[in-house]
Amino acid sequence: MVENEDKQDLETRLEADLETETIVDGMEVDNVLARPAGAPEWTDMAEKNGLDPLGMQSLCISLYQSLVPGIANVTLRIRYYGFYAWLTWRYERAGASDSKDKWRQYIRRAEALCALVTLRGNLAETGISGAIWARKMLQQKSVVLKFREGTDLESGVAQYLKQNMGAFGAAYGAQVIEIGLLVPSTVNGIPVPSEIGQQMAQVFDDAVGACGDKFLEAAARGSVSLAELDALILMSLSKIPDTERDVYETLLLAPSTERAQDLKRRRTLELILRITDQLKKQVGALDIRWSAYSGLALNGASLVLPGSELEQHRYSWAVYHANDLLHMAYECLLKFSLQHLAKSAAGLRPQTLMSEVATAILTEWDIAPKTWSELEAETTLAQDAGSAYDPLSEYRLTEQVMFSSAVTAECTAESAKAAVLLLAVLSKRFSPEEARYRAVLGPLVTQDYVWSLYSELRFLQSSKLEPLPRTLQKLVLERVLERHLWVAFQKLHYRKDYTFLVESQDGILRTRKLDGPMLTNPRLGSAVDFLKDIRLVDLEGLTQAGRAALEQL
Repeated sequence: MVENEDKQDLETRLEADLETETIVDGMEVDNVLARPAGAPEWTDMAEKNGLDPLGMQSLCISLYQSLVPGIANVTLRIRYYGFYAWLTWRYERAGASDSKDKWRQYIRRAEALCALVTLRGNLAETGISGAIWARKMLQQKSVVLKFREGTDLESGVAQYLKQNMGAFGAAYGAQVIEIGLLVPSTVNGIPVPSEIGQQMAQVFDDAVGACGDKFLEAAARGSVSLAELDALILMSLSKIPDTERDVYETLLLAPSTERAQDLKRRRTLELILRITDQLKKQVGALDIRWSAYSGLALNGASLVLPGSELEQHRYSWAVYHANDLLHMAYECLLKFSLQHLAKSAAGLRPQTLMSEVATAILTEWDIAPKTWSELEAETTLAQDAGSAYDPLSEYRLTEQVMFSSAVTAECTAESAKAAVLLLAVLSKRFSPEEARYRAVLGPLVTQDYVWSLYSELRFLQSSKLEPLPRTLQKLVLERVLERHLWVAFQKLHYRKDYTFLVESQDGILRTRKLDGPMLTNPRLGSAVDFLKDIRLVDLEGLTQAGRAALEQL
């Protein structure tokens, strides 16, 4: 199975996210195209990535943001947190200018120089903002690298990053504030260090010593020699001394805090450490998701989670994952429907389309169940939902659904059937514990405009005694096609974004384009990266420092 965060390595993912102006955590970005004939004159046509065509991913994003606050999908190196605390601290001590332009120049040049220093030490280093640009600079034969033009937006030359405020504005700034190192200024928009941030900055300053002054001098003039880069190696994002590492560990695991967001982050990181400890290897985001969902380690053993609070936190991740699986199954049915519709050049009426789609899916059974209730009764829940061997495990069904994830991939009736079976499994597993999972989803989940595990399982249960063909027809028409049209219209009306995958004219539907199912990316990969950076985990699992940290939790 290919998850969104596993499609690219860390550095390429960062560069793709920042260079294409993608905003963290699922926000969309336009690549505006020429307007085709017949399109409305008062809007732009745009091809999108991460469309969220059914408007159901936002709740998943909200859930994982609450479960691991202070870390984002493109915050890939923990030392950036200390680096930014130190930069703002030094900026303030130097008599900070209120000019946003000077602040922007200060940040951009520091980020670019930091990339040069880090990659000078190791050209293969990952997770570095501006790495593609920095490698090109380092491959020049010049003894002195003049990088100021690559950081000054008005220069007209290729920039280290296109974002106005660099990686700080696009990725790290919000998280450094969320985690408590910086506080936003109410006067000029330039953040200042908090009390904790000042302590972090002082530790960073002690770690880099005189290199800090030399670094800021080079950043200010916008040029640096190769010899200077070598002398600035202590500023590298991979060179975290033990004293600084200890502060990052305290910051992330927050052993004495009472802030709710810190407690949630600590529990997520503890969950990762305990799964790592049981598996005796470095885990990835998918390992964590499936272990949290199933309550089992990937070796089949039950997760050992001391205390009810950590178990409840695991369940919160399980509900997030179930909600993610549900919208992905719907997106698979959407693609299958649009693909079927595309075969008709003249288009189809909605009633005809939903009838043909339901029939195509039901023919995948030798003897199809008569009702949704019968389908659930015939569906045996896997003892291990993350099993790669049980054909009815959520993991195996998700694999089949994700075969159609690429836009160019065909969504077969077999994949569509897997999506229906996945919905049946989710309904059978979670419907009996509605009160518990609803508490995780939050109070707004009962509102009509919030589409989630709660609303969709209720729909399935309300239709469980109707003929299964009728239930599938309603599912395709009401929960998939009509919902997409409504979501696309809202984007068009309020944001002038044309995101329709299907168009309707005179009661006839026609496919405009295809978009495959996609899981959201819940920051777990970045969380693991941070634990690697502070040397709590390695390829063999927990390190000695990681085991000591776990014993303190």
